[in-house]
Amino acid sequence: MKKIVLMFMILVASGVQSEEFHECTSWMVFSDLTENGVNILHKNRDNHAQKVSAVMSSPNAKRKWVGLGNPNHNSPTMGLNESGLAVAVNSGEKTNYHSSNPKGKNTVRICREILENCGTAEEAVKKLKSFIDAKDYNHRKSGSIFLFMDAKEGYICEITAHYVATRKYDKGYICRANRWRFPEMDQFSNTPVNEVFGSSLRESIVKNSLKSVLRKGEKIDVEDIINIARDSKLYAPAKTTSAVCGKKTLSALTMVIDKEFPDVLSYGYALIGYPRHTICVPLPICIDKLPTEMVDGSWSVGSYKNLAKQGRFNKIPVEWIEFEKESRVKFEKTLAAARELVRNNKKHEAIKLLNQTALEIWQGAEKFVFNK
Repeated sequence: MKKIVLMFMILVASGVQSEEFHECTSWMVFSDLTENGVNILHKNRDNHAQKVSAVMSSPNAKRKWVGLGNPNHNSPTMGLNESGLAVAVNSGEKTNYHSSNPKGKNTVRICREILENCGTAEEAVKKLKSFIDAKDYNHRKSGSIFLFMDAKEGYICEITAHYVATRKYDKGYICRANRWRFPEMDQFSNTPVNEVFGSSLRESIVKNSLKSVLRKGEKIDVEDIINIARDSKLYAPAKTTSAVCGKKTLSALTMVIDKEFPDVLSYGYALIGYPRHTICVPLPICIDKLPTEMVDGSWSVGSYKNLAKQGRFNKIPVEWIEFEKESRVKFEKTLAAARELVRNNKKHEAIKLLNQTALEIWQGAEKFVFNK
């Protein structure tokens, strides 16, 4: 045991663990631990690019969905559909089994097809396996990790181009960075030890943060999860730079699944751009239209201009936090009002109300994102 600890300390102190290998971190929190008894799936997306956008389904899609992805390409890396199914995809470990077909579907395409064609997490697992069985998968030099969640349960699927390992969950919380955790997957991994430590550190940060809320005797709410998504503290020893919100983080989405009326009242809270330098805004599943600034990538570009101006580790401005809290209260009141409308067979009015409130919040957020 002492040898293992010593090896870890040497690797970390030497600076081997760095954000060069920093990638996505996703987690599910189930209704037994959440405020209001909702299921929540969250994803921090990290990449080399600095452009990201809000994306939504086309008008002729089988199911309506909303999420975050790449500008102008209708390509979600995370999203929520009107059936109450939430999906997030992380890169898995490096592997020789990363492609069964050079022209096979990438993870973004698979994510979109699952959102459009599946109504439950169980259906999503079956759909994912169908792509592997058909040898229709291609993901650079690594495997993948898919997280599926609906109002009842969630699944984690760790995959190569030839194999899918699956586990079901319905209580507590579960987290994945870019490390496969299922024992049957280890045989496929080529990931070096320093990158394994990076994923383990990020997962530990998330778990410790969630536990800190529960130890206070409180339930976990959306605000707690957003705070974790923005956490960019440096962790000892001094040379390590691992955090949930690292220097390559370019977006985050907290997806909340409503159990009563998922097609109207499910929603996401989106951090479009570097999480500490953008405003958290709601994305209701029932939105009719997204602002151009959110779709064309300029919203995230604005956040990176804020990052360059303010510095990575600045305190988030007080006026930003106050605006977000006021907006969250406003949106939650709208959700409550919309619920009563739907219960009274006034679904159209509920959708109109949610769209109006979301637009007002988006317009208010622009002055912070674009320094107007």
